[in-house]
Amino acid sequence: MGRLDVGNIGHNVAAVLVPSGTTETIDWESGAGSTIQLLDLSSATGDVTLTLSNPIEGALYEIIVIQGATPRQLIWPGSVTWLRTAGFAPVIPSGAGVESKVQLRYDGSTYFGTFDSPTTGSDTWKKDEFVPTAAQVTFILGQAPQDSNSIIFEVNGVIVDDVSDFTVSGVTVTWLNTNYVMATTDKVIIRYQ
Repeated sequence: MGRLDVGNIGHNVAAVLVPSGTTETIDWESGAGSTIQLLDLSSATGDVTLTLSNPIEGALYEIIVIQGATPRQLIWPGSVTWLRTAGFAPVIPSGAGVESKVQLRYDGSTYFGTFDSPTTGSDTWKKDEFVPTAAQVTFILGQAPQDSNSIIFEVNGVIVDDVSDFTVSGVTVTWLNTNYVMATTDKVIIRYQ
């Protein structure tokens, strides 16, 4: 496992997985808290069937897929629902060394997935950051998100549940959790598509 620094934010990155056959398990627990997994398809002998295990409810995971010289696809578990692709799993682009990014948000039973590659930049998550005023409940995004399933709301690095903690209407996100009152020392990050 290593560390990846993006801006001023550090992320734990698990060791690179290199399937030598046609199956691979990504165990989110085994990477000591890793939320980013590198998956190199260069040694796969065919399309790779993925198993995702030990997720944490509310977590956002990222898989960087590195294509091999012989193009391979990923076969995703039924617990993944794809956003912005009409429910179909994305096609991993060909080209040795081409990297694609998959983001998965886990809600306790389902992963909601998005895909970004050199040829499909439209699935990229946008990110708005806020330092709230005392007791702030309304946050205005830079643009309207696709839908409430494509929003990840974080307060001080903790992902909160969209059903009970906030609502979305157009560009306005309203904080509903009365058990937690925003303070000027909080950091709010809203990721969306």
